[in-house]
Amino acid sequence: MKYSLGFRLQLARRERGFSQKYMCQILKISAPTWSQYESDNKEPNLTKFRQIVKTLNVSADWLLGLTDHDANLKGGKKSAVPKTTKH
Repeated sequence: MKYSLGFRLQLARRERGFSQKYMCQILKISAPTWSQYESDNKEPNLTKFRQIVKTLNVSADWLLGLTDHDANLKGGKKSAVPKTTKH
């Protein structure tokens, strides 16, 4: 299953212990804008995306859903997104 950009943003932010307010301050954006990123109602432009990757210390490929692995998240090379069980 592919997880959305918003889901991955929230997962990485929480793992780093960053608040939404902190991300807004770093990126110089409003709280509603960050909330829209995490709820998949808006996507960051390329400049903001680069800042997010650096701030959260994750790979762009992982954030974009091109891979389910990011060595900088808990679990290292293991999948950083939850596994779903098939019924």
